[in-house]
Amino acid sequence: MTNIGKRRYEEIPIPDDLEWIVARACRRSSHRRIVKKWLTGFAAVFTLLLICANITPLYASAAEVPILGQMVRVLRIGSGGHATDDVFVTAKATTTGVEISFHTKGGKDSQVPVYSVTRRTAPFRMILRLHGIESMDTESLLTAFSSLDAVADVYLNASTTAGDQGITVVLNRDCEFSVEENDSPGTLVVDFYDGESDQNATSYFLRSEAMPLGEELADLTQQLSWEGATQVKTAAGEYRVVLGNYRTEEQAREAKAGIEEKFGKSLGLSVAHGGTYEILEN
Repeated sequence: MTNIGKRRYEEIPIPDDLEWIVARACRRSSHRRIVKKWLTGFAAVFTLLLICANITPLYASAAEVPILGQMVRVLRIGSGGHATDDVFVTAKATTTGVEISFHTKGGKDSQVPVYSVTRRTAPFRMILRLHGIESMDTESLLTAFSSLDAVADVYLNASTTAGDQGITVVLNRDCEFSVEENDSPGTLVVDFYDGESDQNATSYFLRSEAMPLGEELADLTQQLSWEGATQVKTAAGEYRVVLGNYRTEEQAREAKAGIEEKFGKSLGLSVAHGGTYEILEN
């Protein structure tokens, strides 16, 4: 007998909000710190390469361009970095965003550790995950992001795995972001800039019951990690595990049925919806 709930869950398309906004990101790339180091003519070539590389939506969500021996990787979603296990993380605000630096125990510059960038709406947010790090100056990271006009909120994510750390950056209206990975020295530069969005768009998602930041939140996120689970802070200061940005309520309900067939109904997931920038009340 066919498992209809599971089949419908697996057939749900990837949400459109994961696509590049190519023109906006490329236009801003010419103003980034790393590009400013080179001649104007070469910067124009770099921008052109980015545009050409991202014409098709099937292209990986990053553009890798060697610049005089240094690899620069620009993305809005995706992953990158190198396997590390003893990296110390610091951050500082720039004129347009945040520069995240990586160092070894001896204070030397390190490669960028393995990381991933996820983009979600309701609320519109960037989730940055770092893997294989020894420690992180969380105060410098949170302070750097919260000092920017583009950022509505920033908070740490609970994790069950030693060496893994995630942060969620909630953006204000009409703001976009890009992440630039630099090879030497190893840095991630998160840049914010003006962007256009459909403020009336509504997305549907699955959410858990509200809970404090801690082990329960981390365990549930880990359990649903392969389903794309993220953590959202509510206006009341608690947290929920959230799955998906579905286009319709029907898709969300089909996803819920598929997950319940896989994990059971004890997870307590419910279908909810919100606008692009809407923050969960509780």
